[in-house]
Amino acid sequence: MAKRKTDPELYLPLTPAMFHILLALADRERHGYHIMQEVDERTEGKVRLGPGTL
Repeated sequence: MAKRKTDPELYLPLTPAMFHILLALADRERHGYHIMQEVDERTEGKVRLGPGTL
């Protein structure tokens, strides 16, 4: 059976960037630069997202 485009499994596995972006958005709405700052803070600088990633 063909998978529908809305099937969440089509997006798995998540890339590290996508995983951290979703974590940053989990508790409240954020926009570009704030997402980058949140990911940097949560990962203690180990993951850095560039503007092109968002």
